[in-house]
Amino acid sequence: MSEQNLTLEEAASVLQVSTRTLRTYCKQGLLTPGRVPGSNRKVIAAAEVYVLREAKTQDSVDVLQTVALLQAKVQRLEIRCGVLERILDAKDAPLAVTPQYAANLYSLCVRQLSAGSWSRDEMENWSEIFLRLQEEDLVVITDATRDPKPWLPFLRLSVRMAHWAVNSNSYKTDLALQSTHIKLAEGRRRLRTSAVIFAESRGITDSSLGKYSVADVPSSLGDLLVQLGRRRK
Repeated sequence: MSEQNLTLEEAASVLQVSTRTLRTYCKQGLLTPGRVPGSNRKVIAAAEVYVLREAKTQDSVDVLQTVALLQAKVQRLEIRCGVLERILDAKDAPLAVTPQYAANLYSLCVRQLSAGSWSRDEMENWSEIFLRLQEEDLVVITDATRDPKPWLPFLRLSVRMAHWAVNSNSYKTDLALQSTHIKLAEGRRRLRTSAVIFAESRGITDSSLGKYSVADVPSSLGDLLVQLGRRRK
């Protein structure tokens, strides 16, 4: 076997455990097995094995749990950063809605407000709309519906969906749901910005926009890292 990878048997020998225990380490996330190209034979990066061996030599009964916890935190951070990068990089184009689509979208949003819960797919689809709904689209919507404040149903729906997601019983353990919540919160922030620009351009004063002024997610990756660091403390 190469110096970079070890077979399961070789890794077990380095760690002085049985292959059964080694497989348990893999299930716990302490080691990450891979496969040899063109075969079903599993291998593990030698660097991972030696790091774990070093950790095991420390005089601490909780060392393995600590390693697993740190790996879980890294995975969570990577997912959140990935979601935020996609939001910041890919959501700049407006929806460019037609009058008919604008009317249908507005009606669908109003109906969705009466729902008490939503599936993650539904929230994902709406988050895409919240992220891309800009002042140009609001002009088309208000012309199609005659509603002088066309942003309100969309802002209300984004808030309710974000609130429902974060209060879900599975939120703390469901990374996909957490990612959706980040998108909903950023969508609300962007939607409110579009609403403010639209309202100002038409001389509309709406005090209700004030309660949507605080975003639930940072506006940059740097802010996200700072926020996560504060939570750990």
